[in-house]
Amino acid sequence: MNDVRGLRDSEMARVVANSDAGTVIMHMQGEPATMQKHPTYTDVVAEVRTFLALQMEEAIRQKVAPEAIVLDPGFGFGKTPAHNLELLRGLGSLQDLGRPILVGVSRKSFLEGTQDRGDARRPGVALATAAIAILRGANIVRVHDVAETVRYVRMLDGLLHGS
Repeated sequence: MNDVRGLRDSEMARVVANSDAGTVIMHMQGEPATMQKHPTYTDVVAEVRTFLALQMEEAIRQKVAPEAIVLDPGFGFGKTPAHNLELLRGLGSLQDLGRPILVGVSRKSFLEGTQDRGDARRPGVALATAAIAILRGANIVRVHDVAETVRYVRMLDGLLHGS
């Protein structure tokens, strides 16, 4: 189950616990209808990390198996482009939570300002961002161009680890 509200509804945690399903706990500031209206953070990385840690603890208290939990910092969900870039740079700080980190940055609009032409749909942007996410601790990347990303990640892995 992929809960964009981060299991803030305890009933959702109970559903997950009773189904033996895996779950993605995602961070989002606000609600879907309002999340992009003036998102504000003092320290986006620390605040996202704290939220994910607390929601994971609550999920476990609700009997969700720890090994069923994946954490998603919620790129593009209640964050400005600057927040998203800061979160990508600080992604490694989520690793000590001990759960896989899922990153969905493919074709996100915040990437448009990172290149001259401003088109986040370009394959190079998605591939570069996936690589940065992996190098900074992402275990799972959600992408649109799966085959190309798999080739790219395998090549990156070969370069880094000699396989």
